[in-house]
Amino acid sequence: MCWYFNEFGLILDGSFVTERDEQDRRILRIYITDQTKEVMPLFHQIFRGWLEVLFDGFTGDEREEAFELLNGMLGNTRHRLNREEK
Repeated sequence: MCWYFNEFGLILDGSFVTERDEQDRRILRIYITDQTKEVMPLFHQIFRGWLEVLFDGFTGDEREEAFELLNGMLGNTRHRLNREEK
C-alpha cells in the first residue's frame, strides 16, 4: 500500500484509475476501483465517527468555519508542494 500526493490530493495507490478523454485530452476522468468500493462503507463509518469527536459541542456555523479554514490550509499545502516540485 502506497500513499502519494498529486493535484487531486492524497491518494492511496491502487484506489483510483484515471483515464484521459479521447476527444478532449484536457479531461481526466477518475474512477474508484473495486478494491476502493469494498472499503468505502468502513471509511465513511470511521470518518463520521471522527467528525463527531472533533466537532462535539460546535455549532453549525463553527463547523462550517472550521471546514473553510481546513480547506484553506489544504490549498496552501497543495500550492507549496506544487512550487517545490518545479
